[in-house]
Amino acid sequence: MKTSILDFLINRKIIGAALMIAGTAVGAGMLGIPLITAEIGFSSSAIMTLLVWMYMFITSLLLMEVSVSLKEKGGFVELAKAYLPPYGKNLITFLFLFLYGILLIAYVSAGSEILGLKFSESVVIKSLFPLILFTFLLLRTKRVVTLISVLTIPMWVYFALFYFYGVNHIEFSRLLVDTPSKSYLAVPILFGAFGFHNVIPSITTYLDYDKKSLRKAIFLGSMIPCILYLLWQFLILGMVDAETLSLAKAKGIPVVTLLGGITQNSIFATAGAIFAFFAILTSALGVGLSVVRFIDKRERSFTILGVILIPTLVAFTNPGIFLRALSFAGGVGESILNGIIPVWLYVVYKNLKSEMNQKLKICSFFLFLIASIVVIIELGNLI
Repeated sequence: MKTSILDFLINRKIIGAALMIAGTAVGAGMLGIPLITAEIGFSSSAIMTLLVWMYMFITSLLLMEVSVSLKEKGGFVELAKAYLPPYGKNLITFLFLFLYGILLIAYVSAGSEILGLKFSESVVIKSLFPLILFTFLLLRTKRVVTLISVLTIPMWVYFALFYFYGVNHIEFSRLLVDTPSKSYLAVPILFGAFGFHNVIPSITTYLDYDKKSLRKAIFLGSMIPCILYLLWQFLILGMVDAETLSLAKAKGIPVVTLLGGITQNSIFATAGAIFAFFAILTSALGVGLSVVRFIDKRERSFTILGVILIPTLVAFTNPGIFLRALSFAGGVGESILNGIIPVWLYVVYKNLKSEMNQKLKICSFFLFLIASIVVIIELGNLI
């Protein structure tokens, strides 16, 4: 009897850790993926989604193993201090602030655009989104975490409603369009969509540094967003015509804000806009909280103001920056912080333990090479 109860508790903790990973990964990136994969086609984008998932799953396992070695001191900065050269801490600090700063710009841009399209294009209405972020972040960590959990409920309710109405409008001929030669275009934004590595140190502690349980949680937690991204692309690419997707991409806004003309059902368009708003808001709150706590453990109001104000100014002076910022964050920030850095840490860790064999060297080299290529692809897209 004791064993069965213990197994139940362990499984429940694994599920909890998996949901933490999934909740971190799924967010506003979901709204930008179809705008890029529309140029590729469903089949090729599905393959790229699975390949990027596999890569991020592997690098998260590497990070987990290194994080477990330091136990409660297994955060990114602490890992840099322990295993990287003296400049490693400063590099990770810069990458962290760079990545999440870019993401905040993307979220403020998209959230403000949704309010503008649904209500009014005035600056006052658009400013409500960063104002909401600032107000909620003043609640401090525990309440913000609780608030994020609460806000995910309407997000998934309206996602289900949107999917329910949308699936009846799928045209399967659109899903047969395929351009494999452009598959590389989707990689940067997909890297951003699978960015959950920042919670690995937290779940290692939550699961008592048990590698077996951690592997299960990471696999399950990363597969949930992978399946959701595939379902989402199946819906959007099958339902939305190429012109609408191109228009949304050109404007740099979430595609769901332009779906009113696809059906005569007002519930459908409203559900899409509400889902998009809550997806962006929950993502922005999580990222904003991470940046505030990284800069100032006391979470003072002027720190929160700075964290929200700077991305807002950038977003408002660069309309439609949502997609560009999202892709840049994934192609550069996520590729380095969640690709190159975990591989680097793992190689140093294994060398210190004299466990770096030829097979691990080859695998590590290819993982490093892939992330480097993604950075080059994104920089090439910008040029």
